[in-house]
Amino acid sequence: MNDTLKRNLDSEYVQQAAGNSDVSDSQGNKEAVDLEQEKKPSKPDFINSTTLYTLTPALSVLEMPPQKWLVKKIIPQTGIVVLYGPSGSGKSFLALHLATAIANGEKWFGSITEMVPVVYMALEGESGYSARLKALEMQSKIPESHLSFIFSQQFNAHSMEDIERLADSIIKSSGHGCAIIIDTLSQAASGVDENSSQSMSRIISHLQLLQNLVGGVVIVIHHTGKDVSRGMRGHSLIHAAIDVALEVSVVSENSRNWKLTKSRNEVSNTVYPFSLRRITLATDEDGDEISSCVIDEGLVENSGRGSQSILHRSLPKNQEVARNILMQALSTTSAQPTMDEAVSMVSQNLDCEKSRQRERAKASIDGLVSKGIFNLADGRLHLKMAS
Repeated sequence: MNDTLKRNLDSEYVQQAAGNSDVSDSQGNKEAVDLEQEKKPSKPDFINSTTLYTLTPALSVLEMPPQKWLVKKIIPQTGIVVLYGPSGSGKSFLALHLATAIANGEKWFGSITEMVPVVYMALEGESGYSARLKALEMQSKIPESHLSFIFSQQFNAHSMEDIERLADSIIKSSGHGCAIIIDTLSQAASGVDENSSQSMSRIISHLQLLQNLVGGVVIVIHHTGKDVSRGMRGHSLIHAAIDVALEVSVVSENSRNWKLTKSRNEVSNTVYPFSLRRITLATDEDGDEISSCVIDEGLVENSGRGSQSILHRSLPKNQEVARNILMQALSTTSAQPTMDEAVSMVSQNLDCEKSRQRERAKASIDGLVSKGIFNLADGRLHLKMAS
């Protein structure tokens, strides 16, 4: 092979190799670009500006309006509330007492209420409500127009159709923003297993829907279980899902109390005593009395002047602090504190010089004893019961 032919062949080989190299580089570059694009998160086709969540800056949150209350610091204007207690504790009487206070715009256990229409669903004991209302009427507690009742009609909170029908009926008669009291949960969910998470989750979601449709608050009356110390009956998600829980307890034959056991917006250790006072309304054809009960707020004592509250009277600041702390302590234990133990509990909560806290605490407790709110017997403090 001569030199000229060899040079031509070598030249063609080099050009071919170069061409192959260009193709290889092009393919390599394309693969690199594809790989880089794969690494970048792509925006799904279904996302658009109308489906994105709105993020609210913290400074804007600061400008949001404060919580609005139906019963100040106790029951919000909107939400789900459960009032629960053992059978015979007076929770239905207490619920009716609450209903009339809201409908009249009157204070409830010292707390300001917002006057709104109230719809009371009495799903059991229909025959007794006439007497209950007559007893309230004797106290001038019946509102002229803001309280209405739904009696023992077929209603199942497990049914979406029933929830929508109820909301429609209430809106047409009472408008938006009213308070709905359902007495009781067991009657509103007849046949439903209260211990089933699936069933109770559906009940709660339906009650939340009712609340959203009506735009007010839904208050449900419920029972405690066999073990009262474990709280309300049924699955634990009931307590977890609601906004407020009020527990009613029996202290003695004549004395009861209620306290706030859950609130999303407030913390309260206050125990609110009350008693059921029997009122004779009339006599029947056999000469037997027809009677019912009304709620007397606070501890009540009988005297020649009649019954009067001895708890919710105006108190000096330190005495009010002492009363609330001691009421909470006495509601959670059966043991009565000694005076020294009571002074220790109260003193650390008084707003005064540390060197004078025990002295001020002792003076405050002595004042409560002198007012008859507590008794001091055998060196121990006792809650004064209704006589």
